[in-house]
Amino acid sequence: MKPLSRDEVAAAAGVSSATVSRVYNNPSSVSAAKQRDVFEAAEKLGYIPNKSASALRRNGTGIITLVELKKEQRPYYWGDLPIFKWFYTDVLHAVKNIIDESMFQLNIASASDSRDITALRGQTDGLICYDVDETAEAEMIAASNLPYVLGHHTKSFEGFNRSSTDNFEGGRLQAQLLKDTGCSSPAYITAHLDMVQPHLDRLEGFLSVYPEHDVRIVGDGIGRTAGFRAAVEIIGKVDGIAAVNDITAAGAGYALSEAGIKVQQDIPLVGYDNMPLSIALPFKLLSIDLRPSQIY
Repeated sequence: MKPLSRDEVAAAAGVSSATVSRVYNNPSSVSAAKQRDVFEAAEKLGYIPNKSASALRRNGTGIITLVELKKEQRPYYWGDLPIFKWFYTDVLHAVKNIIDESMFQLNIASASDSRDITALRGQTDGLICYDVDETAEAEMIAASNLPYVLGHHTKSFEGFNRSSTDNFEGGRLQAQLLKDTGCSSPAYITAHLDMVQPHLDRLEGFLSVYPEHDVRIVGDGIGRTAGFRAAVEIIGKVDGIAAVNDITAAGAGYALSEAGIKVQQDIPLVGYDNMPLSIALPFKLLSIDLRPSQIY
């Protein structure tokens, strides 16, 4: 059977062939009503656009690449911890859903240095760069001369193409949640402030609501065990607890529970990330939702 042509879709939708092309290649240039007409006609006819042919017409590859930057030399990197792998999965699904609705195809790659990025020239039309959090990484990607977008801890990267989560605002929201429950002497559990800028940004956001002299800043690590230790240290000394992420907050919650303190009822506890694990905890954990699908 001969494949359906763009002209047949155009005739069924009552638009020009050029409009059908723009719907699939540059949808922002076509009204929502005409997009709907084209998609309905395409679905009725069973039309599936040929992404490879479209790429050839544009003199491109028809490929967008999601690049994960390797960070092997770091003493601490959250993305290497198994408990955080869900975040990359959410990002991958979000990017794929958008790409599937376009005339592009998705490629996945990893890169350790500029040679890996340069090797992508001629193989992709653009880069979506996962978790760029150092200026050197941003400069390396920009130097490739490929179209790119940096995500997601990129607020400080002025002059680069980026999408970003606002860690300062997230920390401020943590503090506001506690303040709204009546907390006057909270604790903030965190660590690695000298090497992880997002952790520092969250703490500064928290301190924008509470004066620093009213906050106990504690913690010697990240994770359930570190959160447990930190909470044991401050039980009876604070009336609310926030933590830099959910897994650390979970450890604090277990410490409170073992001490006979009801989480949220007796001591409000708020984490950060809205990790899927929270539904399996034996107590309710408030959290700041990063919404990775919206960042990317």
